[in-house]
Amino acid sequence: MVSDDGRRHSRQTTASRRRARVTGASRGVTGAGFVHDALFFASDEDLVAAAVPYLRAGLEAGERALLVCDPHREQVLYAALHDQAGAADAARVGVVPAADVYQRPAAAVAAYQEIMEQDSTAGGRGVRVVAELDYDAPGGWWEWSRAEAVVNHVLAAYPLTCLCVHDSRYLSPEVIAAAHRSHPNLVTADIRTMNDAYEKPRDFLRGPVPPVDPMESHPPTVAVVEVGAAGLAALRAQLRSAARAGSALADRVIDEYIQAINEVATNAILHGAAPVGTQLWVEPNRLLAAVTDRGRGFDDPLAGYLPPAGGGVNNLGLWLARRFSDLLTTEVTSTGFTVRLSVGVRERDQ
Repeated sequence: MVSDDGRRHSRQTTASRRRARVTGASRGVTGAGFVHDALFFASDEDLVAAAVPYLRAGLEAGERALLVCDPHREQVLYAALHDQAGAADAARVGVVPAADVYQRPAAAVAAYQEIMEQDSTAGGRGVRVVAELDYDAPGGWWEWSRAEAVVNHVLAAYPLTCLCVHDSRYLSPEVIAAAHRSHPNLVTADIRTMNDAYEKPRDFLRGPVPPVDPMESHPPTVAVVEVGAAGLAALRAQLRSAARAGSALADRVIDEYIQAINEVATNAILHGAAPVGTQLWVEPNRLLAAVTDRGRGFDDPLAGYLPPAGGGVNNLGLWLARRFSDLLTTEVTSTGFTVRLSVGVRERDQ
């Protein structure tokens, strides 16, 4: 039998454990493995109060400190760090333009891997980042939210401590809710706590799918009912011709996108069940494709976010497809398996 005092002690111990990783209020922790924190703020003052101690804790621990934010946020944080810690500490904080990192979701995940590999090669003690994701970038908030969940798996082994900052004045309720689900810890100026809403990456990725793309309500520009290995070259040529004729996207973007479709179609031919069909919709600033086969597809929602082990060139198809498209989704239906991939911005979003 547990006394009332014992129950109170248990509750207090649980609460203490939930705050166990708080050092200097919201400073985060230093050590092996990925630490992924979220800050929700409503003013520059709120941002500074939480993010500057976070950065200073990393500098004090000998970590490399980076800002990956929009230009205004960079200026605010750099100026505050200069005022509070002095020019020497401020000069130790690097800046990586957010627009360079957040071009495509899969590429952004790979960019952070590259940062960490460079730090490891240089003998660094870890990296401390204050980051601000652009949920309006191509791919849309749904895919960028998935990327936030994916990094918890992909970056798990790296000594990276990351504070993702979210301006609650401008982000939609859907984005804020997704950010709560993808970050294990929450930070304020006063405290850092474990997040009850957090979902493990695979659980997050198996969550709700985006609504049907409006482009699919129109007849496709190209519809190939069945394609085999011998017909892939002709398929690429047909898709490329239609995309260049009806799209204003750069030739490089189109060529990479056609390669992404080719990789998905090749996977369907090799691992799915015939017939394999391909459809392409073309708008001036966006392309959408759907590749369908009669098989059951794959069940791992993390597939394609990491290149296959071993570093070889085989089995890279889905990884390349994610790198060369802004949004890639999969769907299992009663009639088969469909991979949809798009690039560019919807006309109604511009």
